[in-house]
Amino acid sequence: MSSETSVQKNGFPVTNLVTGLIGGIVGGVIGFFAFKFLVSQGLYSLIVPGALVGLGFGFASRVRHVAFGVISAVMGLAACLVCEWKVLNPDSSFSEFLGGFKHEGVMTWVFLVLGVAAAYYFGVGRTPHARPEVTSGGSR
Repeated sequence: MSSETSVQKNGFPVTNLVTGLIGGIVGGVIGFFAFKFLVSQGLYSLIVPGALVGLGFGFASRVRHVAFGVISAVMGLAACLVCEWKVLNPDSSFSEFLGGFKHEGVMTWVFLVLGVAAAYYFGVGRTPHARPEVTSGGSR
C-alpha cells in the first residue's frame, strides 16, 4: 500500500474517498456563495457550483478514480439544484421546486448538464505527471 492510499477496502481508496467528499462539500458551499454573488450581479452561472464541487473533490482526493467522478457528478447535481432553488426560488419548498423544474427554460437545463459534466470531469481526478529526469553533468 502506498502512503497516498493508506486505507483500502478491496482495492478501493477509502481515505481518498473521504477526503474527496469533504473537498466536494467545501467546493459546493463555495459554489453556492459564488452562484449567489454572480446572480446578484446579473450573471446566471449554474455551472459554477457543479464545477467547484468537482474541483474540490478531485483536488482533495488526489487520486484518479472513475467512481470518484460519478460520486462527484451526483454531488454536483445536488449542488446545482439546491443553488437554483435557494437563490432563484426561495419561496417554494424543494419538492415544489423539483415538481416544476421540468418547465424550466432550455438554458437552465444546458447549464445544469454542463455543471454536472464539469463535476464529473474534475472529480475523476488526475494522474500525476511523471517528472523528467534531470541529469547533472558538464558535458556539452
